[in-house]
Amino acid sequence: MSAAASTSSNHALALAGKTSADRKLNLASILANETSSPYSLADFEDFLRTREHSEENLDFLKAAAAYRADAVANAWTMATHGDAMKQAMLAVVQRFVVPGAPQEINCPNIVRKRFLDEVQSKGNYAPELLSPIEDKIFELMRLSSFPHFVRHVEQMTQLAQAQGAVAGTGVSTPGKAPNGAAN
Repeated sequence: MSAAASTSSNHALALAGKTSADRKLNLASILANETSSPYSLADFEDFLRTREHSEENLDFLKAAAAYRADAVANAWTMATHGDAMKQAMLAVVQRFVVPGAPQEINCPNIVRKRFLDEVQSKGNYAPELLSPIEDKIFELMRLSSFPHFVRHVEQMTQLAQAQGAVAGTGVSTPGKAPNGAAN
């Protein structure tokens, strides 16, 4: 299990039995789809796609989780399911990991090289190979995308509240009459 998955599992356990007021917003809770709008997974995904243009990180984490889930659900082993594992892993590699990939992720070169050596040179398709990259991407998102997302939501909430306050007091916004008609 990757540190990201472990962090998410530990977080889920920590949340068990707590009221929503006791729960703390963090990246793991968003990725585990434990939060609601405006901090939902769908909101975060939309932010990554439209504001930050870094949806490849979340897409990679989803693809890695799907690969791991398939491996577990189908009891994949190299001896019995080598071709299926190879095809699925190479799809992830070609989409996210190789330099110039359509959704190339930003991970440290040493981590990328170790991973690609295992997959391409040694033919190793074990799901746990993805863990070091998942950990780096999770950490990148935790330190960068997540705080940007929280700030964005807070700014949008403050803006909506300010606009509501203006509308509620009868004060018109520039270019509009109090009833919403153009001046």
